[in-house]
Amino acid sequence: MSLVPYNLPQPNAIVSSFEGEQSEQHGGYLHWTIQVGGLPLRTKSSATPLLTKEEIQNELVLVSECHQATFDLARKEDRFVYKWVWDRIINGWFQLIHIERYWDEREKKPYVYMEWAQVYAQLPDKGSR
Repeated sequence: MSLVPYNLPQPNAIVSSFEGEQSEQHGGYLHWTIQVGGLPLRTKSSATPLLTKEEIQNELVLVSECHQATFDLARKEDRFVYKWVWDRIINGWFQLIHIERYWDEREKKPYVYMEWAQVYAQLPDKGSR
């Protein structure tokens, strides 16, 4: 996981489409009541952190977590995750880094290799303060 500059999307595009969402794909618990630029706070615990407005403004950082996968679009499970990722890219939450589409002539099925970044607000590690 790395801290990188990020152009914030329009908050309503994210919040209106995905507010309240929880998924293992996020690698933590999302707190939709605490947001930075429309991006939810991600923590390891489901307990909502008690933060002041100043702490939210001054302490939270945006993190981009890079992911990659090869999707076999002939498989229902792969199509589900592929669509899940694309929905969040198109709506401005995730960022597409790289994509390759190819057709396996021998197996007669489509594949997609994709790299993307999932972006969240997060409290910095205590050691980095």
